[in-house]
Amino acid sequence: MITFIGARSLAAALSEARELRRQAEEANQRLVQANTGLEARIAERTEALQRLADEQRATMAQLEESLRSQQELNRLILELDVPIIPVRDDTLVVPLVGGLESNRVQRLLEHVLQAIDQTGARMLVLDVTGVAVIDTYAATALLQVAQAARLMGVTTTLAGIRPEVAQTLVSLGIDLSSIHTASTLQAALALQPRMRASA
Repeated sequence: MITFIGARSLAAALSEARELRRQAEEANQRLVQANTGLEARIAERTEALQRLADEQRATMAQLEESLRSQQELNRLILELDVPIIPVRDDTLVVPLVGGLESNRVQRLLEHVLQAIDQTGARMLVLDVTGVAVIDTYAATALLQVAQAARLMGVTTTLAGIRPEVAQTLVSLGIDLSSIHTASTLQAALALQPRMRASA
């Protein structure tokens, strides 16, 4: 009887152990599947983050190239804002168009003096045909450019003074006696040989 009960308890214990083992194997299988799914999701996320990082690097490179292009464009615009044209070995012409605000006047002064230094020019023609309004500030600025050029041994001619501009300058009491004047750029260039001879 005791043997029977012992065998029965052993069979039940073995059956229970087999059931527990089966449950453990199922739990392990579910854990393996969960780990596999988690690894797949991590790999997907890692790949997505890598793609995003690559896209951001490409975008940064494009932005840097765009910034370089914009800076180059700004430099060209500033150069065109104050164009300086050497028309002879010793003569520079600066055709001005638009207004003469303080920043532009400063660039005009810097660029003109730099061009005089680089070219060794002796004559400078400031052509104001395209300047719509010459007020006291603009006239004073042009005189400053002429005076700075004179300090570097350059004779300045102000060309393109239209009748209405002449009237404005007279009414403002602007004294242009320190620089040569001409009605047109052509007339200013025609004066150059005589000015050169008298210099």
